[in-house]
Amino acid sequence: METHAAIAPSDLALIESARIASGFTRLKGMALAHLFSAGLISYVVAGHGSPNGILVWLVCLVVLMAVRIAFLQWYRRDPAKLEHNRLWAGVSVAGAAMAGIVWGLGPILLISSHPADQWLWSLVIGGACAGAASLHAAYLKTALAFIYPSSVLLILSVFVSGAEHAVAIGALILSFVAVTSSGARQFSRQFGTTLAMQLTLERQSEELNRSNRQLSEEIEQHRKTAADLYQSQKMDALGKVTSGIAHDFNNLLTVVLINLERIRKSCPNSPIGASASLALEAANGGSRLIADLLSFSRREPLQPVVADLNSLIRQAQPLLAQTIERRATLEVELADRAWAVVDVAQFQSALINLVVNARDAMRKPGLIRIRTALVLLDEQDAAETGHGPGRFIRVEVADTGQGMAPEIADRAFEPFFTTKGTGEGTGLGLSQVYNFARQAGGMARLASIPGQGTCVTLLIPAAEAELPAPEAPAETGEALGPGRRLLLVDDNKAVLTVLGNALADEGWDVRCAEDALSALHILEQEESIDLLISDVNLPKGPSGLELAQMVTARWPYLAVLLMSGGRPEADELPAGTHFLAKPFRPHQLMTAIGLTLAGPRHGEMHASEHEDKRG
Repeated sequence: METHAAIAPSDLALIESARIASGFTRLKGMALAHLFSAGLISYVVAGHGSPNGILVWLVCLVVLMAVRIAFLQWYRRDPAKLEHNRLWAGVSVAGAAMAGIVWGLGPILLISSHPADQWLWSLVIGGACAGAASLHAAYLKTALAFIYPSSVLLILSVFVSGAEHAVAIGALILSFVAVTSSGARQFSRQFGTTLAMQLTLERQSEELNRSNRQLSEEIEQHRKTAADLYQSQKMDALGKVTSGIAHDFNNLLTVVLINLERIRKSCPNSPIGASASLALEAANGGSRLIADLLSFSRREPLQPVVADLNSLIRQAQPLLAQTIERRATLEVELADRAWAVVDVAQFQSALINLVVNARDAMRKPGLIRIRTALVLLDEQDAAETGHGPGRFIRVEVADTGQGMAPEIADRAFEPFFTTKGTGEGTGLGLSQVYNFARQAGGMARLASIPGQGTCVTLLIPAAEAELPAPEAPAETGEALGPGRRLLLVDDNKAVLTVLGNALADEGWDVRCAEDALSALHILEQEESIDLLISDVNLPKGPSGLELAQMVTARWPYLAVLLMSGGRPEADELPAGTHFLAKPFRPHQLMTAIGLTLAGPRHGEMHASEHEDKRG
């Protein structure tokens, strides 16, 4: 292998294969040129030689060309040419050597003493050597395999015949051999160097393309991560704003609900009572809307349990079928196992939201399919959930509705974004589904094709063990107020007044405070207070949670009920305290008081010790 450039070992076989192929690809043209030249020289020397010798020589040449063409077809059909380099190199060299021998035998069979014939043969052989050098120059072995046999046999035939100009003819042939061999050698080197450079450039180009593809993928992943971060930050900011609005609105609704309830009870059979009942229904609707807002803002306290999602879907199936009516067919495909830790009520609410949205997307009767599956997510897929890789339950709700355009699908999970008409939806359905999935430690995805339908996928971490959900504790009866003292703490004067009046109606002896420090002062001064009811958010001084911690530490026998328009997490509540979410109606307040008084506290003591400890 003659090249001046350093060649990578992996490229040697490729260069060798290219050298061999360069000769095979020109073989047909070469065969026609050989036969045409042989015909012309046979015609010229026919008058000076033996016709039988001409015929034998032509037959040998035709047979050889036919054999080489057959090998060419075999070479083209070989699917593993690269692995068979040694075989095809041998075939190429052997074919060229046989052609050189046949052409070298031509003068021996057809040579005459006529000087013109001898000079003609020298020129023909010289031209054939030049042709072989150009045809096989890429593979030097094949070129020399033709040049040497044909030239040596011609020189021998000329000297044996005793021709007058044998020395001159021999010198001419040797000059042909030298020139053609040198040219073939130089071209072979250049061919190898050029091909090595080409392969190096191709390899570098492929590496560059691979780097570009990797960089493009990383840029796309970065864009997706940035978009997800922006979406998360936007949802979190909206959640905080929504939570603050919901907290204040819950205080207002608490005042409205309690006053309306008192009006309705005081005027049961009058137009005023009827109006109060209608107003109560509207206020309850507002309460549900605020609950949706809190669910979106992820301030709704969760009650996660180990539950079988398949069972929950089966339980909801009759209601879902009734919900979609005749506008779609409901199909359910459930996996063998679908246990997860979820808030049952929120999961069912999310499922209903998804099915209702799918139903509303139907312009004509279609199909809604609910499917579950246990899937394994790798580290990259699970990164969006905030969990590591592991097992997740996939819940899909797919429809054959009208689908969404990409710009609409990108905003589908945004709060208050809706494509429905005025009064047909709040735009919180899908945002609640999104936040339920995030709170459950998973994620929600939406894929939609206009005209073909939409598929919403929930991925929820699978439970490690299949355990039944814990039973809800039995409710106790309402507490009785007469003869008992109660301390009510709330920074909202309207709430303080309304709750104080409602509790007084139930027979409680109520003390009121607007902040935690005032409440502590009352507890230190007053005696026989049986219950502390405090708002969680107290802007002046300690919060309601801090007040509860101080009270349970100093007076462990004192029952504590916390209330708020926001939703603290369960682990934020001090041990022994209970929680009531605003807004609420009087009977809900009385039930919560009963549960608080009946429940365990930080410390239990005899009533006779009560007076002594308070001093």
